[in-house]
Amino acid sequence: MVNRSKFLIVLLLMVLVVGLSSGRTSPGSVVSDLQELAMIPDARGDLKDLQDLPKYEIEMVVNLDEQNPGFKGEETITFTNNEGIALESLYLRLYPNGHEIYGNGSLEVTQVLVESEEAQPILRVEGTVVEVPLPVALEPKERIKL
Repeated sequence: MVNRSKFLIVLLLMVLVVGLSSGRTSPGSVVSDLQELAMIPDARGDLKDLQDLPKYEIEMVVNLDEQNPGFKGEETITFTNNEGIALESLYLRLYPNGHEIYGNGSLEVTQVLVESEEAQPILRVEGTVVEVPLPVALEPKERIKL
């Protein structure tokens, strides 16, 4: 029952993230209308300062069958290089693969596209990190879509 409760909590959080990321954005913007509506009116002006933060759009199908729970989906990440140096690769965490910390879940990456071109991801750190080599270095303040 504890595992089911944990699964349902994670599911609820994922649904909230998906709900917040599914709003429309204006051209060149990474902030959605729904994100703006979720904020108190006095703080909405702060959104212009968040344009360079990563944006995650997730489409997911969730299986709630107790015998075989899980999910499948696609994620689009819009990433702006805020590091001050060119980046040759991006690194993403696959937390469910950290069995000692997160139990017996798993997360499999089946395909990565960088600006619509297929990339060759590299699994690292016992499968908990995926390195995505970029075809061209991402210069500071440049934006890329995975």
